[in-house]
This record gives sequence, C-alpha cells and structure tokens, in this order.
Amino acid sequence: MLAFIRNNIGIILFAILFFGVVFGGIYYVEHSLESQERVVN
Repeated sequence: MLAFIRNNIGIILFAILFFGVVFGGIYYVEHSLESQERVVN
C-alpha cells in the first residue's frame, strides 16, 4: 500500500487538487448565485 502511494503520489495529488478545484468552483457558483438572487429580490 505504501509503495503504491509512493509510486502514484503525483497522480493522487493531482486528483485531489482537480476535485478540490471542481467542487470549490461549484460551491462558489452556488453561493454567488444565492447572493445575486437576494439582491434581485
């Protein structure tokens, strides 16, 4: 298991970063849309 992690640490870190950016973007868009709706209302 440790050898697998050592061999693939770059891929694992890239995947974590990628999903972090994707979910962070979704979270940001949803919250910015909520605040815009409040301003419109």
